[in-house]
Amino acid sequence: MLRQTATTLACAIALTFVVPSADAADTTTRGPTIEVTARRESTAIDASLAAVHVIVRAEIERHQAGDLLELLRSEVGIDITRSGGVGQATTLFLRGSNSNHTLFLIDGVRVASANSGLYDLAHLPLANVERIEIVRGPRAAFWGSDAIGGVVQIFTRKVDGFAGRIMAGKYGRLGTDVSFGGQGEHGEMSVTFGQEQTDGFSATKETAYGFDPDRDGYENNHARVNIASSIGEQMLRFVAQGTQAEVEFDQGVTDAENASAMLSIEGAIADRWTHRLDLGHSREDLDTPAYFGAFEARRSTLDWHHQYARNDATTLSGGLNFARERGAEFETFGNTAVFATRRHNAALYAGVAHHAGAHDLEFTGRYDDSSVFGGETTVQAAWGWRFADTTRLRASFGQGFRAPSLNELFTPGYGGLFAGNPALQPEQSDTFELGLHHDFNGAHGLELSAYRTRVDDLISFSGGALYQAINIARADIDGVELEYNGRIGAFSITANATLQDAENRDTRLDLLRRPGRKGNLSVDYRFDNGASVSTEVFGSGTRDDFNGTLPGYGLLHLIGNLPFGDRWRVGLRIENLLDRDYEVLSGYNTPGRGAYLTISYGE
Repeated sequence: MLRQTATTLACAIALTFVVPSADAADTTTRGPTIEVTARRESTAIDASLAAVHVIVRAEIERHQAGDLLELLRSEVGIDITRSGGVGQATTLFLRGSNSNHTLFLIDGVRVASANSGLYDLAHLPLANVERIEIVRGPRAAFWGSDAIGGVVQIFTRKVDGFAGRIMAGKYGRLGTDVSFGGQGEHGEMSVTFGQEQTDGFSATKETAYGFDPDRDGYENNHARVNIASSIGEQMLRFVAQGTQAEVEFDQGVTDAENASAMLSIEGAIADRWTHRLDLGHSREDLDTPAYFGAFEARRSTLDWHHQYARNDATTLSGGLNFARERGAEFETFGNTAVFATRRHNAALYAGVAHHAGAHDLEFTGRYDDSSVFGGETTVQAAWGWRFADTTRLRASFGQGFRAPSLNELFTPGYGGLFAGNPALQPEQSDTFELGLHHDFNGAHGLELSAYRTRVDDLISFSGGALYQAINIARADIDGVELEYNGRIGAFSITANATLQDAENRDTRLDLLRRPGRKGNLSVDYRFDNGASVSTEVFGSGTRDDFNGTLPGYGLLHLIGNLPFGDRWRVGLRIENLLDRDYEVLSGYNTPGRGAYLTISYGE
């Protein structure tokens, strides 16, 4: 497969070199967008030594996506699965790593469940999202556990004035959101309330266990608040968001409540010295009456990050982190606890970034001390070389680890089967990466990334006759990513291709639910009055699942946006225009062709 990968990339690069010059626009499509996730501090994307993409609010509005799955599906390096329609369980695989190998942050707060180690993207509404930063590749030296495949950080919205939206479409889908806020000399405030519901369709196929042909609907209520005030040279901010969802499935209903909150203060301590102190909290509550089971997970964190510019060329950074987690599982029939436990983790990290002419260097190290498994050390090193005004090469090495979840450590299992193991050690990884970026004619950009990841001590429920959790599995993941952004007159074009080989090192079988190839092409035409028409083409190759190999598939979407009046806009998104029948999970249905109309004000 890697030989075919090389051929495909060579053709793609050759085509890019013959892209015509921009006729009506000479601004670069890869501007000096700022991201803060890769190093925990503000960095221009063009200067970052990591593979980073930022999705801003304007792109979210143009995309007209109904949820995070549709927005992230087309991103390079990302594979997403969902067990049915809107609101059903959704998981993300970044760079071929496991679904619990991506660190999810909302406003800097870890939101993955302490029990399962997973974050369900299904319940976070796009109305709450201001921007999304996606960092591909390990970031454990900066963020600690989970960041093996990368980090996805979601920043909640700030609204100045009033904004509202109503959306309606196929499967009885209806959503409304209202936002209001204001900004002044000494602070700002923004609040959002919303609700969404859908009648849905049957999540499962006839071949699935416990199949019921009824519709599996979904309802979501959500709220968000973002308040900030300046205190001298410091900025004090409080951000909180929460969702309450009801998810129907064949055997019953699951009630899911998720919330996160963050209180921070940041600013200058002295000349060239800044800091940020975050106090965060996240929680998850799941209740499934049909199974007489309920889960609770809580996490409280403290992060204190410091940055000191020694001179114009060298910046020192570092900080400390403390986290306390607790989780529990209850049998609601007898109102008894199946298990209840807690743990804590403390960490220190420090790094240096140095700029010398055409070269940039970074090094960061971190030490974590867990109350369960002891100490874990990770390092990150990167080098960048701008050997021409328009061309930059980068190389990096990063280590990663994932702490066992509370379920993997302490669950008693089912009659002793699939029980946890308190002696588990963290999963560990090493990743090497090379990247090349080149700008053509100031209006076309090409980014090429190649990586090699080795993961050891993967946790598998395969120990002994009762299938206890043990550290035994290993994985090899090799991949290449190609991204193109360009503008030709009124046309904006984005395209990407992901080629990956993710397999079990011992069995040499492909890891499940991760295609070897996927690609996306988006073409947007903008009229003089601000209206736009877009087409999106998405394609995915074959991938293995528990019941065999699923065929590849392709999707075509059409999107239109029309502004009118004072701050009004109407949008139309037609998904799966060709009404393709496809599967992303074996035994689960996917939506057919559907139209979704949005009318918004102030966005």
